[in-house]
Amino acid sequence: MTAPPHACTLALSGPPSSASKTAHYASFIASVILQVLGRGKLATRMKDAFLRAARIMAIQEFKRLNLLGLSPTGDIGPFTMYTSQRGRPVWFPRAPPLSPPSQRQIEQRNKWRTAALFWQTVPEQEKRNWKRAARRVHLKITHHNLFIYWNTTGRTDIITTVERVSGIQLLPIGWTT
Repeated sequence: MTAPPHACTLALSGPPSSASKTAHYASFIASVILQVLGRGKLATRMKDAFLRAARIMAIQEFKRLNLLGLSPTGDIGPFTMYTSQRGRPVWFPRAPPLSPPSQRQIEQRNKWRTAALFWQTVPEQEKRNWKRAARRVHLKITHHNLFIYWNTTGRTDIITTVERVSGIQLLPIGWTT
């Protein structure tokens, strides 16, 4: 039995421009292999070999992105990816959740979503103030992460310390917790 023509054209349509596309192609072609050859040992071996090759391609793509200063992490297609303490990319098959999210998880996700939406409403001048303050204090996190941290934890004391050390007003005057 031969593979459908669209499987080959998709796989050979050119080099992927991101690790996400590589993972998407890998997932698609692995599913085509299983559909064409069935669920036997040969099909499983071919699928596993292909996913190993795709993993290597994705790691190479990751290295290219790192040269550009980008560091993709999290779920990318059928893989979960992070950077080890030695700076090497670590990939493993994505593990889907075994149960639906709990009420607490939903609340936390909504809190993060609200903080992200709030950041989008902040005027550009205030965003520049957060950026300048984070740089002046030499924080290991970005101004955006500092803002999100404040919005998700409510730790106004930390922000007032950043304001005092940097000399830049971040919170509205009279802001209290």
